[in-house]
This record gives sequence, structure tokens and C-alpha cells, in this order.
Amino acid sequence: MKCTDENLRELAELKAGWNSYKAKPIDPRAIRAVKEFRIMYLTERDDLLPNAVPTVGGGIMLVWEGERYTLNIGPDGEQVKE
Repeated sequence: MKCTDENLRELAELKAGWNSYKAKPIDPRAIRAVKEFRIMYLTERDDLLPNAVPTVGGGIMLVWEGERYTLNIGPDGEQVKE
């Protein structure tokens, strides 16, 4: 799902176990960090927005088209370095 306000609201509503296992709900700090990142660095053109994907630890992964580039935001709102 594209990284839009509506889709981020949907991610924020995910409950614990959203993946049918033990996934954590998405932390509000991760949602805030993604919104701030989008405002600072991303264009409003929908075709250039990354997809926002929930992670089982309560963070969000931003994935650009073709999955060539990703950015992981942890539940604390900080970038996860791999």
C-alpha cells in the first residue's frame, strides 16, 4: 500500500497478532517518523511514493517500486540499520 495518510492510518489500526502470529501493533512513533520523512524528503506524486509495509516488530518498511530500495523504521521511530 502506498505511503499515504489513509494507508498509514490503516497501519496504525493493526492489532497485536495482525499476521495471525505474534506480530506487534505498529508503534505510533514509527507512524510519526514515516510522516516526517515523507514531508521532508518525498514528493506528493503518488506514483513516486514508496509502499508502506508493516513489520512484525511494530515498525514500518518503506519499499520503492521494484523493491530496489528500502528504508526500515523501527517501532521507536529510528532507522533500522541492517
